[in-house]
Amino acid sequence: MNQLVSVPSQTSERSSVFSLEGHVAVVTGGARGLGFAIAGGLADFGADVVIASRNEETLAYATEMIAAKCGKFPIKRVMLP
Repeated sequence: MNQLVSVPSQTSERSSVFSLEGHVAVVTGGARGLGFAIAGGLADFGADVVIASRNEETLAYATEMIAAKCGKFPIKRVMLP
């Protein structure tokens, strides 16, 4: 018999259960696509995020967008060669 598990409806409830406060996440390719979505999700749940990319322009944009959405700095960026 399958049992459904309820997912907390409020972000604050969900954040307390899955909090990443005090953790650092490094996301390579975090300036676009799936990496960008992952970096944003990790920041949403409280992680300090380091985004690595080879494109400085998209890296700067991604950093600003994630920080503005989450209201969270330190979002760091690292240029790859």
